[in-house]
Amino acid sequence: MKSKKKLFIKMSLYSLFVIAMFIMLLSTYETKSFTVYSSIGSKYLTKHELVVKAAEKPKGPLLVSSLAEVVKNAPNEPVIFSGTMTAYGPDCVGCGGILACSPRHDARNGNIYHHDKKYGKMRVIAGDRRIPCGTVIKVSGVRGSEPFLAIVLDRGGVIKETLFDLLFESSAVAKPFGRQKITYETVRWGW
Repeated sequence: MKSKKKLFIKMSLYSLFVIAMFIMLLSTYETKSFTVYSSIGSKYLTKHELVVKAAEKPKGPLLVSSLAEVVKNAPNEPVIFSGTMTAYGPDCVGCGGILACSPRHDARNGNIYHHDKKYGKMRVIAGDRRIPCGTVIKVSGVRGSEPFLAIVLDRGGVIKETLFDLLFESSAVAKPFGRQKITYETVRWGW
């Protein structure tokens, strides 16, 4: 009778071990060791080590809701955030026509694009001073336009937080653009 009871205990412990391993496979633990001990706790009956990969970080950009979060996360990983976009021309009131960031393009000649070695031809935008010059942003949601890449090469007195200003050839061309709700995604943080 005692041998049947011992066998039952061993089988029960083994069954619990198998169930624990199955649960571990479905969870996100990194490394766990299981040791099954006898009922008196002195000698192990069996020992197994199970290594399970930790849950992988979700692929794709991080969704954030404020410029503070953009500044905190964008240097390390792409981020997506919502904001507003307006438009301006190099001839606007208070504008000199020369962009604030190096290489300080002269936009008075209709030069509203920047050519980057890696990203090619991109639109120029003005951004908040906390967003470094040379930051490349994918702009989505502009009325009548497919998503496009833009580069922060200018600043503006009223350009704060998640408001960006898209450069056009002139203020007259920029005026119909108005104010639009846009989705932004950082592609490169600064030069």
